[in-house]
Amino acid sequence: MIRFGVNYVPRKNWFFSWDHPDLKETEEDFFVIQSMGFDHIRLHLRWDKFQYSDHAVDQESIGILKQMLDLAKKAKLDVQVTVFNGWMSGLWFLPAFLRGRHIITDRSVAEAQSYFLEELAKEIADHPKLLGLDLGNEINVFDFLQQPFSPEAGNIWLKEKLRECEVRFPGKFHVVGVDHNPWFGRQAFSREVLANTGSATSLHTWVGFTGALQKFGNLSRETLSLAEYNIEFANAYAKERNRPVWIQEFGAPVSWYSTLNEAARYARETVLSAMRSENLWGFTWWCSHDIDRSLDTFDPLEYDLGLIGRDNKIKPLGKVVAELIREVRSGMAPEPLVSDKGIVIEQGKVNGLEYLAAYAKLLSKGEHAKFVLSEHAEEAKRNGRDLIWLGRN
Repeated sequence: MIRFGVNYVPRKNWFFSWDHPDLKETEEDFFVIQSMGFDHIRLHLRWDKFQYSDHAVDQESIGILKQMLDLAKKAKLDVQVTVFNGWMSGLWFLPAFLRGRHIITDRSVAEAQSYFLEELAKEIADHPKLLGLDLGNEINVFDFLQQPFSPEAGNIWLKEKLRECEVRFPGKFHVVGVDHNPWFGRQAFSREVLANTGSATSLHTWVGFTGALQKFGNLSRETLSLAEYNIEFANAYAKERNRPVWIQEFGAPVSWYSTLNEAARYARETVLSAMRSENLWGFTWWCSHDIDRSLDTFDPLEYDLGLIGRDNKIKPLGKVVAELIREVRSGMAPEPLVSDKGIVIEQGKVNGLEYLAAYAKLLSKGEHAKFVLSEHAEEAKRNGRDLIWLGRN
């Protein structure tokens, strides 16, 4: 069954609400989310609120998190908890004790992170509605903006922390949510490790941030098939044939899709095209609720991303998405596309939009191509794949 969820943004005070949470409002939010057909939420902690020293955590905040999980149980929602969140929607939330220390390469910081995971595990590891942990929201962004690190260093950290999650939270679904940059270039973590570590490969398929929208247009075949393309790209790097792939963030900012018809088409075609790919685990929309415009610190596109208004009423696009979920759950599936084509990914040559253009060109001919790593090209050719080498065909 394809999973459908939403990144939870509290309808009042955004994630500043961790300072003064109102659990009654949280409960109301969860039940509206559940009424739309969603089966899970991605819940973002604020690292600065939860951990204030190497070996000291805010037990009150952890207690509130546990109560939120209880409320999610009442609403029949699973919860993916993101942990080391020092970056959210353009704002920084690094704990003060990290000043001057690197969050990826500093061993003392790694030990502090391990302590935080251990303290969380004591309270929520066996909670029936805990889906699993996400190490952090787009943690690769630190490499760009504050603390550069190599993919080699990132890989070591990532494998170590996901292994700790598996030990402390056994049987749960553990991932790391990164943006498109490690996939469209060589940045922060290698594609090989992202596609083979943890419980699933998590993808953030924002059409504007990747540049697809600007290059091809907001309703182009390239843009509307971006999620599908990213799944196939991730599948190429997975050693396990059945490795789950999660479209963990996608959305339709008003500045990108200015009318309901445009946004509805984006949502429907993104979901239905991605369903043609193997290994799709599910979709998690960004986000649940709009942001109060009195909080004037955000980029303008952030305020109207919610499927639910600040009055906790479902917006028109939210109704479109809810209906789409009902249709999929009732058995609607996209028409299958079959192809013997294979687009070769050459080592040292990764241009995400160039590969996207080639993929969409085949889609326009009714062909659903696979990606093949160059080191597997001869084997794929022997197995009947008609290979396409970009720049050579």
